[in-house]
Formats: sequence, C-alpha cells, structure tokens
Amino acid sequence: MEAKGLFNVAKKEFIDHITSRKIILILALFLIVLAIAMHQGIGDYNKRLASYKEQISQIEEGKHKYMSAEKPSILFIFQRMRWQMPLLGAILAIAMGFDLITREKESRALKSLL
Repeated sequence: MEAKGLFNVAKKEFIDHITSRKIILILALFLIVLAIAMHQGIGDYNKRLASYKEQISQIEEGKHKYMSAEKPSILFIFQRMRWQMPLLGAILAIAMGFDLITREKESRALKSLL
C-alpha cells in the first residue's frame, strides 16, 4: 500500500473516531472516573497532611524527641489515577477497536479495506 493510500485511510479513521458519539461517551465516562479518582486522592493527601501537621506539633511540644515527620508530596493526589489509567485506557482502546470494526462491517466497507 502506498503512503498516500495509508494516509487517506488513517485520516478517515481519525475523523470517524472524533465524530463518533459512542467514543465521545466513552471518553466522558473515562474523564468522570478519573475525576473521582482525583477527588479521592485529594482526600488521601489531606489526611496525610493533617497527620504531618499533628506530628510536627508533637515534635515542637517535645513529646517525641526522636520522631521525624515527612511532608506528603502533592503527587499523592494522582496516585489513585496511576492505577486506574492503564485499565481504563485498555478498555477504551478495546471499545474503539470494536466500534471501528462494527461500523465498517455495517457500511460494507470492511472487504474493500481488507
């Protein structure tokens, strides 16, 4: 296949993906789940920050002389997203591939592409 023909097929598929309502719906669900994970991460970060402040106040009062407190990183917010992104990305890729094949089969263009 020539590069021009390959470019035309890739352009057609890209436009089909952008204009597909199914893919936009899947992307919206993807973003909602990631927003929930980020919200939970903010809660985890706030808990760790409160614990850090409590440890610092105990050190300053002299209750624990040899205790060291580690300040939580802002990256704790995104820690839950790190575990959910690969799973949701794989599901999104499978859904996009399935949608692509079924649409080509319904429009009877699958044989000509193959």
